[in-house]
Parts: sequence; structure tokens; C-alpha cells
Amino acid sequence: MEYRRRSMQLADSLLEILEQRYPELFFLIRFADQGIAVDETRATSGKISVDLSEIEALYICGIGHGTFYPVLESWLAENRERELVIIEDSLSHLINFLQGENAYAIISHPQIHIRLLLDKKRLPDFLRECAYDFPLEKIEIIPWGEEFKQNKKHFSSLRLQLLRFTVVAYAEHIEDLHYHLFFKNLLPNYMRLSSAFFGNQLTKRFTNIPAIICGAGPSLSDSIAELKKLENKALIFAGGSTITALTKQGIIPHLALAIDPNLEEFFRLKHSLAFEVPFLYGNRLYPDVFTTCNGPHGYLHTQTGGASEAWIEHELHIPQKPLYEGFDTEAMSITTICLQLAYAMGCNPVILVGVDLAFTGNQSYAPGVLAEARVFTDVHKKEMRSSERIVKRKDRKGRFVNTLVKWVMESASIGKFAKKNNGTTLINATSGGIGVKDIPYQPLEEIPFPSSFDLRGLIHQEIESTKFSFTDQDVKYVLQKIRLSLKKCLHFISEILVELARIEKEKRDPETGKIIFYQMEIESEEAYTCLLEQPLSRLKGTLLRKHRPTSWNATPEEKNQVKWDYFQSKWAMADHMVTYYLDLIDKSITI
Repeated sequence: MEYRRRSMQLADSLLEILEQRYPELFFLIRFADQGIAVDETRATSGKISVDLSEIEALYICGIGHGTFYPVLESWLAENRERELVIIEDSLSHLINFLQGENAYAIISHPQIHIRLLLDKKRLPDFLRECAYDFPLEKIEIIPWGEEFKQNKKHFSSLRLQLLRFTVVAYAEHIEDLHYHLFFKNLLPNYMRLSSAFFGNQLTKRFTNIPAIICGAGPSLSDSIAELKKLENKALIFAGGSTITALTKQGIIPHLALAIDPNLEEFFRLKHSLAFEVPFLYGNRLYPDVFTTCNGPHGYLHTQTGGASEAWIEHELHIPQKPLYEGFDTEAMSITTICLQLAYAMGCNPVILVGVDLAFTGNQSYAPGVLAEARVFTDVHKKEMRSSERIVKRKDRKGRFVNTLVKWVMESASIGKFAKKNNGTTLINATSGGIGVKDIPYQPLEEIPFPSSFDLRGLIHQEIESTKFSFTDQDVKYVLQKIRLSLKKCLHFISEILVELARIEKEKRDPETGKIIFYQMEIESEEAYTCLLEQPLSRLKGTLLRKHRPTSWNATPEEKNQVKWDYFQSKWAMADHMVTYYLDLIDKSITI
């Protein structure tokens, strides 16, 4: 392989854009060795064989000579909200690229972003930053530079890590962005708090009583016969879909849990037969689910309801201590909530059943959850959502099985949780699936249950001692406080929109003193902290993508217009959100 020395000569126009867009890169390049070794023989061209029609963000690993640009230029032009992110881990490769013919077009393109990783020990943090910079649901990652193509193991690991971080970043982004729609679930569940018991106060009430956490995976059917024998031997936890799956097999769990905010949760649970079972929930739960059960309902503080939930809890003096420490941001399922509760209650051992986290036998769920649980992998392979991407993993017997990115994440989270809380014995009695690292497998029929308990009587007794002390009127009073604050916000937002309409005619910078003042007034309101700050913060990135200039060299007039478009969209959306909040609250409270 031949190398030669080349003095770095970059056009002033390219340096100017580098300094403005990438000041850190500009600094590194300016102080790099001017006679840096350049590899002219690296093969960095290629074809992009994946279907990009649904992709929102494409990651290119290895900048090469930038020969991907002619291939992707039209793809970017089709939708100005698409993003192309280049990951490069070599400064010399980057400098080599900057002296090529595609450099100016790539550096100056507002939809293309370069991310340089110099310290490979920082790879997880680096990828997490990428995911949060581009929190989009449908991404793809492809190798371009030879160093990524040749090291397939490294690239595969990088790709999976980036998908996992993106799942979390997108979930947080979308819930914050649409928080006003999310509030449609939260509000009626806030109104239900005064009649609930506090599930978090069941802490240590069931010390050393075995617990079985049931999932709705295909292997659940293998454990049905044994589960039927354990009515008075172990607390049986069922979450979401599993409630229906168990009750259709004649097993009534001791505790039922649900937290899914979507309508699908109602459709799954309306066929459940666990009518009188104590039902634990988070405020985010789709509220119609409560029509499927008649038993006592218990509120769980799970920190999943956002800022308004934290404010409501504070105002009502609900303790905000986490249910149980040890899970990370990848813990996004009802199974992990069940585990936290079992650990908090002092149960030991804790046993996993039906937690396949894979398409065992080409099935997605145990019988009784869906009308048709078989997965058609050829169709699923076309799925572009990061959480639903197919991954191959070995099952407990060493055979390859199809799983999903979200299930790989859940398995890893459970493993980390168990490691951090090793004072409790966690056993995996799930006969199929990918299992959990370092959690031993033991068939349910071989696990000893030496003692018997009146578990339903004990649960009833403990529930009666954990009732909330506040009333329905107390909840309404707290909501009235936020209603009055929203009214003030609406007034200031109206003033901002009037000011923006005036500025548009003058074609100048729209961020006037009046707008700054009104914005400060809004930000001082409790309603802003509870209901507006999260969605407006997320909205900023979305709007900047939508309204960004088509060229990096936009004129001052064009930049002012882009800024005005951004402000107008932002405050029009704020007006819509506040009106929406007020309409929901006005229909819910009467004092």
C-alpha cells in the first residue's frame, strides 16, 4: 500500500464553513500535521443496496472520499427533514476527504452532519449523543469506509448500540413532543388517585414470599400446568397482555399491572377474566382499561408521567421515592415494572416465566393474547422502526432465534438489575427465548415452594393499610391551580402572536424585546414547567429541521424569514397546546 505526503491546502470558502459549522473540527484540522500521511489507495466507493424510502436518518460509517454524496443527493432533496450523519474515527481520513471533489457540497449541506470520534473508548457515549441529536424512529446504519467494512464485528456492535440508543431517545422525544396528547391519559387518571391505594407502600410487606413474574411469551404455555398448583405458594404477577393469556387458561394472578398508554392495551385486556384482582397502574395508562376490571386499583409511582405527574405528586404530598433502584433507561416494559415491584415488596426468590424476549417457535405471544400470534419474518424484516428491527441471537440451547432490538434491550436491563440487586435470588424458568445473561435457568417444576400462604387475604389486608389520605376535592383544587396558570400563559402567547404578525411585515429579526419579555413571563408560570417546557423544548429541534435554510450561504433576509417561520410555528403550537389543556381540564373539574 503506497502513501505520500501532501501539504493541506483547503479553499477559504471551505475553511469558513468548517469554522462556522464544526468549530472543534476546524481547530483540530488547523493544528494537524500539515504533511499528514494520506492513503490514496483506500477503496471507499460502493453502492447503497438498502431501501431508503422510509428512512429518516441515515448513518454512514467512514467518510472515505465522499463518493456517497452523488448517490444520496436526490434522497436528501426529496425531503428536507431527512438527515445524513457521517461517523468518522480518523482525523487523517477526514483531512484526506476535505481535499476531494465532494468536500464542499458535503460540508455545506444543511442536512449532512459530520461526527468525529477520536477516542474509541468513548464509543457508547458518542453513539448516545448521536441518538439524542437525531431522535428519529426510522434509521439505517451502513459501512462505507474500508475500516468499517473489514471489521464486521466492530460495525455490527456499533450498529446495534446505535439502534438501542435511538429507541430510548426516540421514545423520550415523542412522548415529550406530544405531551399534550399524552395528558389526555394522565388527567382522568389523576382524577382517580383519591380512590386508589399506594402500591409503592407495599414495600417489604411480603418478605421472603416467592414471586413469579409472568410474561406473555410463547413459552408461557409450557408453565401453565405448574402455575395452577401455586395459588398459595407464590405471588403471581401478570402485566398487560399476560393478564389475558393467564386468565384464558384458568389462572387468576394475585396482582395485575398495566402501564401502556395506547388503545391496544384496552383491546388486549377487555378479554381478561381477572375482574376482581388488585390492579396496579401508572398514570400514563390508557384510561379505558379501567372498564375491564372491578377490583381495587393501586397507583404506582414509576416516574413515567413526565413533569405534570411530578408536580401533581408534590402538591398532593405523594412520596416520590423510586419503586426500586437498579434499572436503566432501556427498561421500557411492564415486565421490568413487575420486577421492581416484586423486589420492593421483599419477595424472594423472584422467578421469570414466559419471558422469552424472542419469537420462540416463530410465535410472538402465548396463545390467548392475539387472534393470530404467528410472526411472518419476511414481512417483519422490512420493519424500519428501530425498536422492531430483527436481530439474531442464540437461545438457551444454543440455537439461533429471531428477536427484536427492544427485547435485546430488555434482556440486558434485567441482567443489569439483577446484578445490582444480588441480595434477591432471580431465576429464569422460561423454557424458550434468549434468556438473561448470568441468570440461571431452572424448570418451574424443579423449583421448591416449601411454604403455603393465604396470599389473597394478605394482599387485601395490606391494600387496606395503604390508602391515600387526600380527597377528590383536593385533586380538583390542585388542577384548578394549573388551570389558572394556563390562562395566564394563553394571554402572553396571544401577545407574542400579535407581535410576530407585526414583525413579519417589517422583514427583520423577529426576536424583539416584547417577545423576550412575554416568553420570560410564560416561563415563570407553573403551567410552563408542568405542561409546556418539555414539548416546546422538543419542538425546537423538529421545527429547526423543518424550517432550516436550503443552503448554508443563505442571505440575512432568508435567515430572518426562517427564524420568523420557526417562532410562528412554535407559538402557534403553544397556543394550540394550552387551548387543548384548558379544554380537557375544564371538562374534568368543577369546584
